[in-house]
Amino acid sequence: MSSDQPYYECQGCLKRYRTDDHGRRCPGCGGYLRNLAVPRNE
Repeated sequence: MSSDQPYYECQGCLKRYRTDDHGRRCPGCGGYLRNLAVPRNE
């Protein structure tokens, strides 16, 4: 399994998701998800 895929952090509750399937909205609090870059080999 690869752990270097992008993930998303909710600006409201700060939960992190591996996908933006929710339309870039947090399914928990409804806040916007922002993309976080995952550094490779650092």
